[in-house]
Amino acid sequence: MLSTKIHPPRQRDGLLVRPRLLAALADPAARLISVTGPAGSGKTVLVRQWLDQLDEPTAWLTVDPQDNEPARFWTYFAAAVAESFPVLDWSTSGQVTAESVEDLTDQLATLAPLVLVLDDVHFLVDREVLDQLGQLVDASSPGVRLVLVSRATPSLRLARHRASGVLLEVRGEELLFTDAETVEFLGSRGSAGFAAAVQDSTGGWPVAVGFASHLPDRTREHPTTSPTTPTARSRQQIADYLTEEVLRAQPLGVQQFLLDTSILDELTVSDANAVCGTLDAATHLHHLQRHDIFLSQLDGTGVDTWRHHALVRDHLRRTLERTQPDRWIQVQTQAAGHLAARDTERAIGHALAAPDFDLAADLIEQVVDRYDGPRSGDKSVTAQPLRWMEALPDRVFVD
Repeated sequence: MLSTKIHPPRQRDGLLVRPRLLAALADPAARLISVTGPAGSGKTVLVRQWLDQLDEPTAWLTVDPQDNEPARFWTYFAAAVAESFPVLDWSTSGQVTAESVEDLTDQLATLAPLVLVLDDVHFLVDREVLDQLGQLVDASSPGVRLVLVSRATPSLRLARHRASGVLLEVRGEELLFTDAETVEFLGSRGSAGFAAAVQDSTGGWPVAVGFASHLPDRTREHPTTSPTTPTARSRQQIADYLTEEVLRAQPLGVQQFLLDTSILDELTVSDANAVCGTLDAATHLHHLQRHDIFLSQLDGTGVDTWRHHALVRDHLRRTLERTQPDRWIQVQTQAAGHLAARDTERAIGHALAAPDFDLAADLIEQVVDRYDGPRSGDKSVTAQPLRWMEALPDRVFVD
């Protein structure tokens, strides 16, 4: 079990506090809260800031694509609640039913008040998991507030909750920085002209404004010229542009460290050293943390753990695979070998990405035994090995 999934990301210093949005979340009538917006719009930051103001127990679960299996999703869900309420007595033997979800819902009612946050809900696409989550939402007691953080409106039946007034929605356009918020965020780092140019080019997209703060303000050197701004047509292109600009400004060793570690969904010093094949990960992480670049540290994990910002991670991965294909294979293989003993399922993902199909096949063979036995008839349990094996070429099975 990844402990980072059931702990909120650590808040960095210098993040902009936005009272207008925090006040909206404080609506006492809201039993269900939906915060939606594109990647980098500040959804998670906003919800975490709001939780810090609350004086009641909270639970946090970060969803990932592998959670589209009922047994896995609800096991993590219960583990997240158990972080605040160790007395929770609920588990699944592999088959999640409407009755077991009802039992969990009843137990949550006895733990109220409770705020439960599900981050990255857009990864949930399995109809069975969504139906079960909808069952919990429909039956939850007034003392249990559920917060859904997603890039798109969750695929749940929310109309009834919206009509009854218990659903509070914060959408992407509300998450955009206002002109005043961009000026406040940039502060002394840029002139008024620079702030206006950043706001115009980014549309107030928080992650892009944040990246832009690392760019030089050329209006200070040449007051009569227009500020240098990205010319990309889409927000994704703006993010790529700003990422590239900030990446180029780093020492070569830091640049390569960022590229190499981007393949990891989360990393520790030992993970980074193993993937990069070096012993200087702690130095690079200290540099990046001190300059507030690209990485966010996670709370409550027991071991210092970081995560790349999703947009930055995707850009770095594309860059590494495109410009250094041999290095891409090397770090993916090293990640697979490093994680094989501790987290075989993540190791398989890296082996398939390399792609090192022989290594992936060996790892899959080690894991498949866990899915055999009395639960093997459960589709939610057997689906993952089938997806892995479908990714293998025919020659692997012949060999």
